[in-house]
Amino acid sequence: MSFECRICLNSQNQENIISPCKCMGSIKYVHEACLQKWLKEKYKFRSLLARSRAENTGLACELCKYELKGSVKFMPFLQILKTIRRSQSFYCAAINIPVILYIIYRLKFLFTKLIKTIRKKKVIIQLQETLSRKIFMYLKLQLTIWIRLVPISVLSMSLPIIIFTTCVLIKSIIAECKIYEIKNYEPNKGNNNK
Repeated sequence: MSFECRICLNSQNQENIISPCKCMGSIKYVHEACLQKWLKEKYKFRSLLARSRAENTGLACELCKYELKGSVKFMPFLQILKTIRRSQSFYCAAINIPVILYIIYRLKFLFTKLIKTIRKKKVIIQLQETLSRKIFMYLKLQLTIWIRLVPISVLSMSLPIIIFTTCVLIKSIIAECKIYEIKNYEPNKGNNNK
């Protein structure tokens, strides 16, 4: 008997054909790979990741409204490496990590330089004899502080944004490395009341 996949409409390939829901007739069967690809495109695995431990997926067939049963698992290691290699998100995250480390290093450097400048200028202000000279040195110190705070504030504001985008990219990479294993619909399961 030949079954036709309701997604790709191919009846030649009979491998890994499943019936994941209560649909009957010509739309009953689907290739597991076609269903995984469709779920990945439709849901981008966002709703699948939240329910990765439960058999209930929270995903229902669009036609019969039956909730699909299955589990979310990681791909085999070599397939993960191939997926990461093809992923643009990986390269963006890989570039962001050294940028984050550099910004943290640069902030530390700028803060220490600012503190040293303040200490040095305070000593110079205290050594001044005239009041006008002290006021001039104090204003010069204020100007120096504000000039040094500009790059610190720019880096401080950009760092959380870069960290957030990197975390989002890493989350999408992890989502790409998960597969959804769908179980066949079993009509007699749970109807043992007879």
